[in-house]
Amino acid sequence: REQLLAVGKKAPDITLEDPSGKSISLYSLSGKKVVVYFWASWDKNSRQVNKEMTRVYSMFRQSGLEVYAIGLESYRDTWLGAINADGLKWINVTDYLHLQSGAVTLFNVSGSLPYFYLLDESMTIKYKGNNIPDLIAILQGQI
Repeated sequence: REQLLAVGKKAPDITLEDPSGKSISLYSLSGKKVVVYFWASWDKNSRQVNKEMTRVYSMFRQSGLEVYAIGLESYRDTWLGAINADGLKWINVTDYLHLQSGAVTLFNVSGSLPYFYLLDESMTIKYKGNNIPDLIAILQGQI
């Protein structure tokens, strides 16, 4: 699985639901740079990084950056509360399966949250990890 998700490989597609229940496919964002952002409302590190990700999003969204934030959640109200409290204005999706989410397996997310994949316009992986300064540096070189 790790080799399939290496930098330079095409990311897998996934379709999850936003808070209103609308299904949104990752590949519907083809043609844009996308940060696939794994986080959780119950995770202290994720909540702190939400502030940094909001800043990254505001820096690069005019250049066409999208964030496809996959919440590893169990409860809609808790998830929505975190989205609203943290002012997350990007695409927020979940399957309500917490750490058993199919997205965790599909993207081989292990270790601590949050975790990111940066995809280019053709859905090719350009970065993966959890280092915001590295993510910003790569975005500055691409956008």
